[in-house]
Amino acid sequence: AVVGTARACLAFPDVDTLHDSFVAVGPFQHSAFEVHGVPHHHWIEPGHAGDLARMNDDLRALVVTASRMFGDTLPYPRYDFVTLLMARGHGGLEHKDGCVLLRPRTSLSAPKEYEEFVTLAAHEHFHAWNVKRIHPDTLGPTFDYAREHYTRELWWLEGGTVYYEERITYRAGKVDAARHLARLADGGGGEVLVGGVGAATGHRDLPAPAVVRALGPPHQQHLGPARGATQDGRHGRLDRHFAPTAIDQHGQRHAGGPA
Repeated sequence: AVVGTARACLAFPDVDTLHDSFVAVGPFQHSAFEVHGVPHHHWIEPGHAGDLARMNDDLRALVVTASRMFGDTLPYPRYDFVTLLMARGHGGLEHKDGCVLLRPRTSLSAPKEYEEFVTLAAHEHFHAWNVKRIHPDTLGPTFDYAREHYTRELWWLEGGTVYYEERITYRAGKVDAARHLARLADGGGGEVLVGGVGAATGHRDLPAPAVVRALGPPHQQHLGPARGATQDGRHGRLDRHFAPTAIDQHGQRHAGGPA
């Protein structure tokens, strides 16, 4: 991070790391914590009604809980959560050593909306393992940037991550048992894990280019109203976030329905 008017020269070990890195410029509030000796940072745009200290504590709890699934280890040397605020809409994008979270500016104080922030953070952080380091060959670690990359494994890459966002949030003590079960029943990965990508999109047997045409341009697939605004809660989110990894080179931006 560069603070103030200082200039920075950024170096990357390879082009794939360059494409997978995000840059955010502007005023940010900052908090930080460590887990297993690894520094974590949260950068959030100002002008929200959230509790920065509470967010920091909750993000730490999510990281600790996720790391327990992998022997109390973390796969990165540093991790950055970057929260960008919008007038409406929501989403997220995973990176190898960080993630970008998109939330409505007014959504960080109401209990249910804050719950969505926490589960979104759990989702994107779990991608540090599932997708960024555990994935089909077509999704890395290197890419041919001259062609598109397709996969039929999103039932696990995204559906599995949706399931574990719920489990991690519950195990971290951020929702109680009743709320956890209600969220799972409302679509926390169940229909995806059972039915595969076709069960949620209706495009199981179509070739990938046809799915791209059917779902529309990436910005239409992912940028949309907040959960439940016009669609049936989490089912709308599941529908929206199948296309990004399947139709784009996986290092490219696919903000919107959380990936």
